[in-house]
Amino acid sequence: MPEFTNLLERAIAISKNKPEGVFVLSIPDWGVMPFAEGRDRTKIATEIAAYNAAIKAICERYEVAFFDITPISQEALGNATYVANDQLHPSAAMYSAWVDKVLPFFKTAQND
Repeated sequence: MPEFTNLLERAIAISKNKPEGVFVLSIPDWGVMPFAEGRDRTKIATEIAAYNAAIKAICERYEVAFFDITPISQEALGNATYVANDQLHPSAAMYSAWVDKVLPFFKTAQND
């Protein structure tokens, strides 16, 4: 994953707080969205899980915070309020759930 590693190294380099000032979100599972109807949803989920596992390992190596928002995205399968009108993208409600997951990172960083 050289491209991800290069981006992460760049983010760390320009961060005022180095790795402690950088965080990464997992890739959401778009395969649960209505847009994915007729596609191989299992394959989509498997590929996203593999990618997320790889970037999580890289984040751990660089001591960068990693937030797994994928389970929140998968809630869209049974929660239409998490789906935007285009039937592919997350709604404001889902983004809000992601923010709730990441917000403690900023509260901790602010106190340092």
